[in-house]
Amino acid sequence: MIKNKLFLFLLLCSFSFSSCEDFFSIQKEDLLTNEDNYKERNQIYSGMVGLAANFRGVVDDYIILSELRGDLLQPTSTAPDEYWDIFRYKTDQNNSAASPAPLYLLIANCNDFLRNIRAYNSAYPGGIEEVIYRGMVSSTLSYSAWAYLNIGKLYGEAYYHDLPVSDMNQDMSSGKLLNLKSLVSQLISSMQMGVEGINAFHYLDWKLIVMDPSSIDAYNKFDETWSRIVINPDILLTELYLWDGNHIEAAKQGIAAMKGQGLYTAGTNTKLFNLTSYTDGHWAELFDRELSTGHLNEAMTAIQYDYSKRQTNDLQYYFSNYAPNIYRFKPTDIAYESLFRIPTKMHYFEEGELGPGRPADSMLGYTYDSRRESSAISIENGEVVVNKYSLDNSNKPSLKKKSYEHDATIYVYRASELCLMVAEALNGIGSPEGNRAADSLVSVGFAASWNGTSKVFNAPFDAPIYSSTHLSGSKGILGRLGYRGNYTRYYISGGKELSAADSLVRKQFVMDSIIAQETARELAYEGKRWFTLVRMALNSNMPEKVSEIIPNKFPAASRDQYRVWLREPSNWFMKWNHYPEGVTPEEKKKK
Repeated sequence: MIKNKLFLFLLLCSFSFSSCEDFFSIQKEDLLTNEDNYKERNQIYSGMVGLAANFRGVVDDYIILSELRGDLLQPTSTAPDEYWDIFRYKTDQNNSAASPAPLYLLIANCNDFLRNIRAYNSAYPGGIEEVIYRGMVSSTLSYSAWAYLNIGKLYGEAYYHDLPVSDMNQDMSSGKLLNLKSLVSQLISSMQMGVEGINAFHYLDWKLIVMDPSSIDAYNKFDETWSRIVINPDILLTELYLWDGNHIEAAKQGIAAMKGQGLYTAGTNTKLFNLTSYTDGHWAELFDRELSTGHLNEAMTAIQYDYSKRQTNDLQYYFSNYAPNIYRFKPTDIAYESLFRIPTKMHYFEEGELGPGRPADSMLGYTYDSRRESSAISIENGEVVVNKYSLDNSNKPSLKKKSYEHDATIYVYRASELCLMVAEALNGIGSPEGNRAADSLVSVGFAASWNGTSKVFNAPFDAPIYSSTHLSGSKGILGRLGYRGNYTRYYISGGKELSAADSLVRKQFVMDSIIAQETARELAYEGKRWFTLVRMALNSNMPEKVSEIIPNKFPAASRDQYRVWLREPSNWFMKWNHYPEGVTPEEKKKK
């Protein structure tokens, strides 16, 4: 039976995020305190579950904010003006919908939990089994790093506190405001160094946290999907390296995760992820069925909900047009018309679809990517809606989910995203081999280059970094779907005389375009498209990768002004004063 009744689930889920103007308006009574909750081991375990609940409570908001910045989602007439301002890049300190408070609250609770379990572990040596203690510390480090990274991605900066904060009564201005670049470097270091010699790469066996071993039957039937409730640190570190512009390390980290050799599984016999069975059919069920053990090679971090236990998210409530849902957000006009098309035959572009350039006359047509489009967009009451989180987990009409049962799984990290990030990293390395490898990975994966006789990969995957049979089953994103490849050569005219260097730059540019489009198709409404475009633009110093694409979501008459606005990278981030009480250190000194 469940050992803890998840009292912190209710405590943390009941926090009122929307009333907080910033992190520093969080009240101390909102935080878990040692004297109230950390006197017994079961309370420590419940505190860990509470952090998972806190994480669960912020993810749907993060998805909404990121998608409104991109070109797939827009507010409806029922949406408050604050969301229209986010959509139009006009946020300021007075926009409560744009507040980073939920993410900062997660960080504050992570810091508090770390401080208190370290104190407990010191006071009662051996009271918590070492493997469990290390796993809890690692999971907390990953939750915190994920929250900080997403503050940086949304706002371009974050107010950072070192993790081993010892006293919540200390002056909160002892933290430091870090821009996105500095923040990412700090988070990479924090994950690798950790606290007290424990880094972010120790596995937490949730069975030992939430199940009672004395109940042997329940213990042995434990649902392994619980292993996906924490941030997978391998894919998080891969993303951090990408934001850091370190494409070599991003590629190494991501490929190691694909091979099941990431640090996440070090010291255990549990392979939490590899590509061995990535080609099976379970990917097609992700948004039509409840999460099951059959999905574990696709779901790297996933949050489950259960309406019968009053565990819900807000996404269907905001997206669906069936009462009692409120239909606050809907797909943009270009989401279906532009982003769910795939080429039917070979065609050529002068510059690719990302950035300047127009299709050449030799383009031969498109078909619609119906498999993924149908899981993302639907029609309800005559309106176009986001369908991804309207879970229908049964073919029997009597068992279908009701419109008010908002408990579809939210996937924070998926295998397909890891493949796309590795492709982005390989392309960003800046070599012909890296570009070819990225080209292959998106379209046909590793399988096409696998030589089963000698058990090696052919070019471009013949480098030692790829040496693993676990990779041999990967058919790539498009190959997995049964689609033909979509290669850079389809978009670049062969008639122009280019130097090798110029040709590589062009191929990289087009490959980024393909990856960005595939991110939109594969990961629509999962909070990925906007961040991918921004990251590519920052790393290549090419703002047109944002400014020439995103304005197309607006009416034609206003696109030019948005192109000008979005050429400035500082306008890609929401405006917010992250200092305590809105007072900068310089102003504080004057007082």
